[in-house]
Amino acid sequence: MALTKTWEVSTLEACLRESKNECFTNQGLLKNQLKKIVLDTESKGKTPDRTLSRTLQSLRDCGLITFVKRGVYKLTGETFDVNKEDKKSSK
Repeated sequence: MALTKTWEVSTLEACLRESKNECFTNQGLLKNQLKKIVLDTESKGKTPDRTLSRTLQSLRDCGLITFVKRGVYKLTGETFDVNKEDKKSSK
């Protein structure tokens, strides 16, 4: 039985897959990664694209990604504690 991932964990994994040379785009995530994120999170919402945008903002606020320009982000290289995020999501 696979564990359901949080949006933060699944989105960060998608950012890693999408960022072949550090930078990645919101459009690239929407086009290439959103279906997998929705499957990973078992999301039932009607607006996963908006949830992705909010999650990117959250990852930016946590210092895991930085905003480069409109629709373009970059990984910062900061570490991500999956266990901490899983505990937050289970509350």
